[in-house]
Amino acid sequence: NKGATEACLDGYRLDTGAKVYRFAPGTCIPAGGTWTLNVRAGAPTPTEAFWGLTLPALWASGPARLLSDRDQVIATGSW
Repeated sequence: NKGATEACLDGYRLDTGAKVYRFAPGTCIPAGGTWTLNVRAGAPTPTEAFWGLTLPALWASGPARLLSDRDQVIATGSW
């Protein structure tokens, strides 16, 4: 979060076209902080979440979108 205030992601989702990750209520990134989403299983912390997938959610190339709780596209990316 490069902003000057906390960014809360309640109701947001990451959509890769094949998989969707829904952010848990209370997921907030402090100003200047980071938050990591791992695709494997694990124990969540305040700055790290685990999708719990056994198959890849991301491939060698493809699009991804971060959508708000109102379906507004916040960010897009591809790799």
